Amino acid sequence: MTRYLLLEGAAQGWPLTHLTVSFDLRQPTLRQGLTRVQLSPGVIDDTAREYFGYGGCCLLAGALHEATEWPLVIAVKPNQHGTFDWAHMGVTPKPGWFFDICGARPYGEVIEEYAATGVHVVTLDHAFEVGAFGPDTWDHGLDPALVEVLRYFAETLFDKYLTGGSSW
Repeated sequence: MTRYLLLEGAAQGWPLTHLTVSFDLRQPTLRQGLTRVQLSPGVIDDTAREYFGYGGCCLLAGALHEATEWPLVIAVKPNQHGTFDWAHMGVTPKPGWFFDICGARPYGEVIEEYAATGVHVVTLDHAFEVGAFGPDTWDHGLDPALVEVLRYFAETLFDKYLTGGSSW
């Protein structure tokens, strides 16, 4: 039995990485302003890096957290109101390390990339409170095909960066 019934049905025997799944976004991505993405499950290309780095990072973080139970982390930066905005979200496999679409990297790299001032561990409840996830689960109200794509990306990232012999 598979976790990817929708994707495997659409792939018709081909590897899932050969699929292209299109989604309209609720909000444009922050860097390129994309309003629609075409993702191939598990293919880490420019579109995947844009979407999961500057738009759907909280969804990928939810899938990574579900798969690993690693703590959720956010990079924050100050806003004009004297409080902080969430700049990026991922999970932390070990203290001082951020795991996202780019794999495992030190907090400092994330802070630099997102012009953040720090990285903080957050709870699932906190993510619900600020609207990073639905009211009760990370995948609440999402298109079931998108949920499968997110879970497949989480597994791919785990395999590529953590079980594939990567040293970090």
